[in-house]
Amino acid sequence: MSIETLVKAVQENCAEYDLYNPPAAKLEAVTAVAEAFEREFQRPLPEAYQRLLLASDGILENGLTIWPCAPHWKFHESILTANRDLRENISDDFLYFGQRDDSVFVLELATGRFLAVELNGLAEWEEFPNCEAMIEFMLERALD
Repeated sequence: MSIETLVKAVQENCAEYDLYNPPAAKLEAVTAVAEAFEREFQRPLPEAYQRLLLASDGILENGLTIWPCAPHWKFHESILTANRDLRENISDDFLYFGQRDDSVFVLELATGRFLAVELNGLAEWEEFPNCEAMIEFMLERALD
């Protein structure tokens, strides 16, 4: 399934149970956060992550958090602030794109690999061929 199809399934699930369901981010907001991300972390914000934001400005579903363009009442951190915090407090070897329970979904900077990593000990438990596959995996697990 595509990112957009999976996001729609998450949104339908949230609507069914009256859970918080963020609207799509505006293109201007996604462009601005992508530019700020690249300036700050010297890596582009993956196109797959940008597509997700254009479908839903963040995801909160079944323990999964995918950060929005900017913090707001339900999301205390944006993709930028989450990366600052996690890089400072966990490891600056990664860029962070989502969190579910005690795992984070990352880009390992030294190798360019997209991984699922346990927060406790930073043991990797899954590798993905690209960011799109990683996001699809996160969304599918949140829907299970």
